[in-house]
Amino acid sequence: HILAFPRSRSSRKARAVQTTTATIVACVPDLFIGTLLSGFEIDLDDLSEDEASCLRGFAADVDWHEILAPNDSVEIFGRTMETMAAGLTECLPELWDSMWNSDSVDDDFSDVADDHADRPEEATPIAVGEAVAATIDYTGDIDHFSFEAEQGETYQIDVAPGASLDSAVSLHDRQHSMLEFAGVNGEPRIVWTAPATAGYRVAVGSWGETGTYTLTVTHQPSTQPEP
Repeated sequence: HILAFPRSRSSRKARAVQTTTATIVACVPDLFIGTLLSGFEIDLDDLSEDEASCLRGFAADVDWHEILAPNDSVEIFGRTMETMAAGLTECLPELWDSMWNSDSVDDDFSDVADDHADRPEEATPIAVGEAVAATIDYTGDIDHFSFEAEQGETYQIDVAPGASLDSAVSLHDRQHSMLEFAGVNGEPRIVWTAPATAGYRVAVGSWGETGTYTLTVTHQPSTQPEP
């Protein structure tokens, strides 16, 4: 796979792979786009001219040498996946939203025990400040949670994944519009200020792995001094 990197910190081969990959992606953006879309079983020819042009422009603007600069392959993977997510969010928002707003369960896993709902309308209510233990039970599993937020207040959403899980988290409003996204670079975190007093939804998924994680939504007190 083009985005598979060796773990050695000092290997010249590792640096050569990183540099070569950065150069290929920068010079041949369709290669990046094909990799980006392959997980969704979408071919570049399936996109409209505007969508393809948007993705090409996005790939050309990314500083791939910076993305691939770290010596740690886990950090590289996290940066790469977050960059891919940003490209999909910008250029194919309907596709990206559909991934995190799925209202159907894959038939192949319909009989698998799942600790939290796959459907947004069945999201597990959680309290602000509460730590919730959960599991990505199968490939493609997305867990949905809901919480209440107050206008103008800042909230921090943290996912602490187990050792075997590369997790991602997104935040949505009641109309299922995605408000924020955090990928797999370490422990995903969203810091966000509520635009209105309402219910909001958090979706937690992974990049193909299964495993446990802990989700917390905490209220961040204002740092402004009292008058």
